[in-house]
Amino acid sequence: MDVTVPRIVLLSVGRGQLAREYGGFVRGLHRAVSGELDATLLEGEAGLPLYRGFRLLAEALPYGGLEIEGAYNRYKRDALAFGLSVLPRLYRQRYDIIHYVDPPLAMVLEKFVRRAGIGSRLVYSELSGIAPPFYPKISHVHQVSPATMYEAEIMAVPPASMTMIPCAVEAPRGPAAAARRSAARQASGISESAFVVLVNGELGRIGRRVHYVIDEVSQLEGEVVLWLNGPVADPAIPEMARQKLGSRCRISDVGEGAVQDLYGAADVMVHAVVQEPFGIRVAEAMCHGVPVLVQRSSHMAWLTECEEYQVEMRVPGNLAARLGEQRQARERFASRAAERAEGVRARFDWTRLKGEYAALYRRLLNGAEAARPADAGEPVLAGGARQGNA
Repeated sequence: MDVTVPRIVLLSVGRGQLAREYGGFVRGLHRAVSGELDATLLEGEAGLPLYRGFRLLAEALPYGGLEIEGAYNRYKRDALAFGLSVLPRLYRQRYDIIHYVDPPLAMVLEKFVRRAGIGSRLVYSELSGIAPPFYPKISHVHQVSPATMYEAEIMAVPPASMTMIPCAVEAPRGPAAAARRSAARQASGISESAFVVLVNGELGRIGRRVHYVIDEVSQLEGEVVLWLNGPVADPAIPEMARQKLGSRCRISDVGEGAVQDLYGAADVMVHAVVQEPFGIRVAEAMCHGVPVLVQRSSHMAWLTECEEYQVEMRVPGNLAARLGEQRQARERFASRAAERAEGVRARFDWTRLKGEYAALYRRLLNGAEAARPADAGEPVLAGGARQGNA
């Protein structure tokens, strides 16, 4: 029987620094598909009366003792409490599809959903960069880029158990960032002549490499402002920024609603992550018409479709040199980014991709594993070399 209106529930732990970007994707997906499907969003502890009790139980569990693991261990406890708390709702409602993004939720969902006889299909979006051998075992894996799809295939994950659909972003409908610069800078108290480098995302060293950006920007002289926006994952980062840049650094935690003003004020956004399953913030910035600088890789070549946006950031001095070049030709870079914005929106806007997500749900519900899209092949490097996410 062809079920035309699947009942979907989208789950997001929604607590802690590590869950915020996942939550943004889930909320965007919910807004996008709600007009076509019966979609429910469950995020955080709201409406889950059992959450506090399960959180106390999770707090008592031993999750390692290394300080570097502290944030992730808190996240795992939040995920365990959320997963256990949401099980009664899943049992009562019997949704057709349970779609989740937080890796620790797999421990709860894959163990209890089948045992409780709920019968829902599980879908896991791979946004975290975990290695394919550690993927959830019975969930259909939503891959977000050709690079992650290719890496999983060469590590023997069956293609039929995966579907590649890119992440999507809320594309702006107004003018590009360059056209909003004067108003955005005036509102932020930044002079028109300042060169503004934006970092938007979790502020930490492990993975995010914000310390590298601070070091590189500190090598630039003159009227340069580094704007760090996001939750602080490492308390040493703000202190390092203040020591190296003084008044030339701003630190904020602006949420989704006000991010457009940040892009309006920025000359460039730097994303120094070396390995990235997708790069939602990169796509978002490009949709706003902001030039970006990212780690050189086959994945980022696919995501940005722009050679001049890629830098080998594992080498000290490379980013500073590229920022210096971009500073000298800022108007040219801004103009090119504004011209590219419409093409980026055509690739990654929710209005463009929501149909692919709806089609995935329908295929899974009708009993067939979703087929791999024809264009989800191996990412190709310059010169024809092939490589996974780097």
